Amino acid sequence: DIHYHSTSYILEVYQAFLHAAEISLGYRLLNFEIEAVSVYLGSIGYYVGNYYHFLRWYYTPEDEGHNFSWFLNVRRYFTKDNYVALGYGQGSRPFEIITIEDVFVRKSWIFFAEWDWYFLNNIHLKIQFTHRSEKNGPTRNAIFVATGYRW
Repeated sequence: DIHYHSTSYILEVYQAFLHAAEISLGYRLLNFEIEAVSVYLGSIGYYVGNYYHFLRWYYTPEDEGHNFSWFLNVRRYFTKDNYVALGYGQGSRPFEIITIEDVFVRKSWIFFAEWDWYFLNNIHLKIQFTHRSEKNGPTRNAIFVATGYRW
């Protein structure tokens, strides 16, 4: 069985500093039928020319020990809205907890690629590819495509 959370809440606060850096700290609560899961998260990033580098971390406390994951992402901006990105991460949790089964992952790594672009100023297209592998578990490949219109 796959069990999705019934509700999810997130609060994250960002602060810029040193003219090209930013830091964030946050908390996410996911309410599953069998338990609630807390995730503490944060990031630190720095702009260098047209590139944005950031490190994101996730910490989920539980009785069995510490569950820490990290993710490093590099974006190359072509305009203020259009970019391509590559990322890599490792940890004891998947990087996006969606199902209760994700909560029980102990060791995993992820590769990420993204293309995020606006056409004619208002038409948005985002394409993401992720490759995730769990130690002694499944390998997951996912493609996400989204489009929209901004006014």
